[in-house]
Amino acid sequence: MRGLHGKILLPILCAIALLTSVAGAFLVSGSETAPQVEIVPKSVSEILERDGYLEGIWYPWFTHYYLGSGLTANPDNEERDGSYDYVNDRPVDYWQDFNKIGIDQYGVANLRKEIFNLKALGYNILGYEGSPWGEGIIHDQDTGDVLGVREDYLQNIRRFLDICREVDMPVLWAMCFHTSAAVHYSNLDLWYFVCQMYSNPEIARHYADRFVRPVCEVLKEYPDVVVMTCSTVELENEINDSQLGNHMDSGDRETYGVTQDDAVHFVKVVTAAMKDVMPDTPVTIATNSSNFAMYADCDFDMVGRNQYSSNANSIELTQYYATAPMLATEWGVSNDVYAESTLSTHWQNFRKSFMNNHYTGWFQWAWEPTANNGGGHQLLKNGAANTYDFRQATYEQYYYIESYRAAARPEHHTTGKPSILYNDGDRTVYWIQPKGVTTYTLERSVDGGPWTTMAKDTGAVTTTDTGGYRYTYIDNVSPDGSTVRYRVTVNGHTSTSNAAVLPTNLVVNGGFENGKDGWYVGSHSAITAAHAFSGDYAVLVAEPNQWGLGAQQTGIPVEKNTDYKISFYTKRISGTGTWHLYVKDQNIKDYSVNGASWFRQTTGDWTYTEFTFNSGNSSVVHFHFQAEVANAGSFAIDDVRMVKVG
Repeated sequence: MRGLHGKILLPILCAIALLTSVAGAFLVSGSETAPQVEIVPKSVSEILERDGYLEGIWYPWFTHYYLGSGLTANPDNEERDGSYDYVNDRPVDYWQDFNKIGIDQYGVANLRKEIFNLKALGYNILGYEGSPWGEGIIHDQDTGDVLGVREDYLQNIRRFLDICREVDMPVLWAMCFHTSAAVHYSNLDLWYFVCQMYSNPEIARHYADRFVRPVCEVLKEYPDVVVMTCSTVELENEINDSQLGNHMDSGDRETYGVTQDDAVHFVKVVTAAMKDVMPDTPVTIATNSSNFAMYADCDFDMVGRNQYSSNANSIELTQYYATAPMLATEWGVSNDVYAESTLSTHWQNFRKSFMNNHYTGWFQWAWEPTANNGGGHQLLKNGAANTYDFRQATYEQYYYIESYRAAARPEHHTTGKPSILYNDGDRTVYWIQPKGVTTYTLERSVDGGPWTTMAKDTGAVTTTDTGGYRYTYIDNVSPDGSTVRYRVTVNGHTSTSNAAVLPTNLVVNGGFENGKDGWYVGSHSAITAAHAFSGDYAVLVAEPNQWGLGAQQTGIPVEKNTDYKISFYTKRISGTGTWHLYVKDQNIKDYSVNGASWFRQTTGDWTYTEFTFNSGNSSVVHFHFQAEVANAGSFAIDDVRMVKVG
């Protein structure tokens, strides 16, 4: 069925096509405060009518390595994960934080910030794997039978979707497993449980009745948020036939005997339960097999395809499944692509290829490449934190999406608009400026008061290492403890931030206006008036040798087991090497609180960097800037802040 795109998709989804949602208008970038009058259901067809194409991105693979779903830590999987070191006769936890970081550990504030920024970057739908590797499921460890669903998991679904509602971000909810990685890391106990669900019809029915249905009952409470569901993700990895799957450990996979018929039966049972509870929500699948014929009787509204590609070409899939529109449900550049310019070009080529093949939309796979903790983890970072910082490519996508929508739906979209990013309350305001435009008006509202102009056409810093169009401004006027909002107007278009309370800066003399007060400054470093981001002074940290201390702040009181964020501005003055920010506990031990952040930008522009850590068992922390390599050179550092997160 060629050409199923935009308005042509409406007959398929007409039962759920409704007007634009007004929920969450007070948080949406580019909107003013508005009362939350009612919950208006959203739909895929509405998004296509308004935007012309689904611009999706999978979440939450940006920040934590092997985060899992983020909805609940899974103690059962935590006990069973990892491999076994037979030489030393002990378990080996390859997964580190995998399946151990839940929504509370990660932080609601972090979720809200990231989803807000994704919307500001142009994405109009969020893909979410609701239960990879079994989060939320209560099962019998001996038989693999599904006994029920964890209540905290259901509650965390609501918490997550509440945030999406606030930000007005529609969601594609993927229901079940993506287990191939468990096999790869020899987590055969977990994989055995999963395969029992696939291959045992009774357990599959219990999964649908005792897990899928309760989850769908919660999802049904959010008709304005959950616009599509996905029955399963890459189930082919667990099928014995190596021609149907793509997992490298086909020998292990055959141990438990999941057949194609088993898998299709499982998908049918799950899909039927989802459609029974949520009849107006379209269902898709995220498959990595080209054998779509096996799913011909599964009653999908769309068929989704997952794939990686080095040349950014999609496959013409209508020859395999010609009775439903196609969706690129997980599409990523191969892991050997690191350069920002190459990545940006590939992402654009993906879109063009999908459109030419009449796809309804695509979901970018953010976990790419996997080397060095994954470039995808750096898509949303506001400071360069490692070698593969893909903010430049990410911002370029914003311009591409904006241009496409303006051409495809001029009645809804125009170019030349600013897009303000999340207001953390750390006094840093940042937005994406339209290309080729240097005029702007930046305003703020303090404690609900009137809007007053902060800056007009000057005063903000342009960050060239992120495409040259991210603007940054420091609010040094609003008092600690006040609630602030910001808005920026360009070409008559206004983008408005969320409201945030300005926390107290715990750093003494963070702007160095009082000389060395509060700081120990190294022998090669000095307070300088030659370089300042704001005010009159900064610290110039320098080290001509291989390593050395630049500047240190000591004795900062903190609450135990609490997240804090350190932020600062840096400008390269000389050299090419790396500097680190180290956080230490009250005993002055490196890494005992939470590692380090590093910065190494090569340009002479001021760059914003932030680093979040947890205080752990410490009641006092110290931090210092230290050179790490030969020819580390010198950096100017200014506006250092440390605030409690959330």
